[in-house]
Amino acid sequence: MGIFNPHVLLVNGVFLCYHKPIGRTAKRETLSGKAGYNMFFNSFFAFLLLVVLASAVKVCREDEWALIFRLGRLILPRKGPGIFLTIPIIDKMLKINLRSEEDLEEAERVLWEAKTQRGADHMEIERHLSELAEMRSNLRKGQAGNQMS
Repeated sequence: MGIFNPHVLLVNGVFLCYHKPIGRTAKRETLSGKAGYNMFFNSFFAFLLLVVLASAVKVCREDEWALIFRLGRLILPRKGPGIFLTIPIIDKMLKINLRSEEDLEEAERVLWEAKTQRGADHMEIERHLSELAEMRSNLRKGQAGNQMS
């Protein structure tokens, strides 16, 4: 049998050799038809998946908390500090800077609103509210100490 060579033809028992044109006269080999479409759509979906995964990663610094809302409902316990994943489009995140009085007030307001939701974990929310109250008092003591000195 021998090795298959695309440049040799067997016509009526006679081997005919031909050479592929070189340079400008050569045809460019391109993907056409179904293979070209498959490669395009596969690369498009891979890019789309990469964008979705990149938007799912969230980071909170050492002095931050994150409250996650899934379809408008608060998901407990709170997240942070660190790296965590959310579900893009479905989850919304509220970052709370623990060194800012306004952010602590916003977090308390959000937790009080979440406490009124049906099926909310009241004990967990109370624990977070007490932590926030303690942080606010520590923040005020630190600000008062800075004003005196």
